Amino acid sequence: MIRAFQVSDGRGAALQDETIWHRFGQDLRGVILGQLSSRELIKTLRRDLLAKPGPRAHEIQTRVEFDNVVSDRYTVIDIRATIAWDSCT
Repeated sequence: MIRAFQVSDGRGAALQDETIWHRFGQDLRGVILGQLSSRELIKTLRRDLLAKPGPRAHEIQTRVEFDNVVSDRYTVIDIRATIAWDSCT
């Protein structure tokens, strides 16, 4: 069960922009309800993201960490990775 998650801006900072989270919620609802194709959504977002400069893949190292110290009840899993957009087409 996922209790909480954080999405970063590609530079390691948490996304806190309410506009982006609102759009995320709308998109997620649309995919879950079958009103929006996840494949088409990814293609659209990919075009938008590629239009903006971002970190290069070699700048972000994939990392998975498990932490049983920060919570008495849950294991916290911190995953940092680069999305391979070419595999989303």
